[in-house]
Amino acid sequence: MIYLVNKYGFGPVGHYWTCDFNLRLAMRELNMPYIYVNPTASKAMKEDKISQSSDFLYQDLSYTEDFMKNLVEFINAREEKSNNDKSLIIFSWLPMFTENELRKLDLLTRKISIACISSKTSEAVLGKSSKHLYYGQDFFQNYQSKSLMWVWESVPDNDFSFDVRQLPDYIASLPAEQDRDWNQLSFFGLLGGHRGMAEILILSVFNPSLRIKIKGYSFSAIRCWRPFKFKVFRYSSWKRKPWVAVPLTLFSLLISLLRFLPNVDFSEIPFETEDDLSVAISKSGAFFICLKYPYASGVVMKSLYSGVPVVWNIPDGQARDVLNSNFPAGHFKYWELFIPGRFTKKMKSLKGARSTAPYSWDEYKQEIIKLNLIKS
Repeated sequence: MIYLVNKYGFGPVGHYWTCDFNLRLAMRELNMPYIYVNPTASKAMKEDKISQSSDFLYQDLSYTEDFMKNLVEFINAREEKSNNDKSLIIFSWLPMFTENELRKLDLLTRKISIACISSKTSEAVLGKSSKHLYYGQDFFQNYQSKSLMWVWESVPDNDFSFDVRQLPDYIASLPAEQDRDWNQLSFFGLLGGHRGMAEILILSVFNPSLRIKIKGYSFSAIRCWRPFKFKVFRYSSWKRKPWVAVPLTLFSLLISLLRFLPNVDFSEIPFETEDDLSVAISKSGAFFICLKYPYASGVVMKSLYSGVPVVWNIPDGQARDVLNSNFPAGHFKYWELFIPGRFTKKMKSLKGARSTAPYSWDEYKQEIIKLNLIKS
């Protein structure tokens, strides 16, 4: 049996929810039985449009400080009652768990293999000296049973003591509508400054004929601007330097007022389901992203698989490489935000264009089936 675990329930955590959906779909198609353990597992079952069965089970487990302890107790009880020869735990997003939480797995009464999806540590992403390249690396190096760590980016030639592989970043999406509004530039998901919230509001001023559609969660009027490249402007320094925090907060507040412009359709209520998000993307002329980190974005990947053009500015890293390979025409330079009509012209030039998907569903499933090799 495979225990697929995510302690974040449905809500403002889109990429996690999408990742879990893809994992479950792939395992059903590959006839790999699972138990999905999540605070809102019952909602996931409805989205999967299936019923509880002996092969595919959904277990609600409340999100509390004792989530890992309760998870271990649940698995121990089930393993004692079952005749499972081989079992496996998958953590669909390892960075949501602390090292201390992972240590609670030592309380498992049986040796169970572990797989996870992880990512580079923040230090590694920023190019700083780091003891470990990936979150959870220390735990996996010392785990007694078989283990597998997946990461979205290509794996360097490091000598890891456990298996590290690249997982194709596949995200299911609806194909772009042919008769959609090519004049609509969309911005969905986390409405944070590090994803380009301020930038899309700024370009709406200089491109009044464009229709800007913004919908998502975690919007903050006093933190919508985040010039991450300059250390003094980062939020961590605001707490120590009020003379920096006050003017930057006021500047963010002024930018946030642009959401009331007549060409901006703004909503801080997230999409209710992944299907609703897919429909909204398929109707967009293009999707906008201006990342301050080189991390990938689930909504951007969803746009690529939909065939919707992505208008992007991202620092060096795997996310930039993916967009450079699959839709280089969408790249813009930061200064272009302040040129009147620049993005109106760009949107016209992208009319009829289609982005390409980085990976196929079959490639994704071929990687998922490798879980059978590490069960213990």
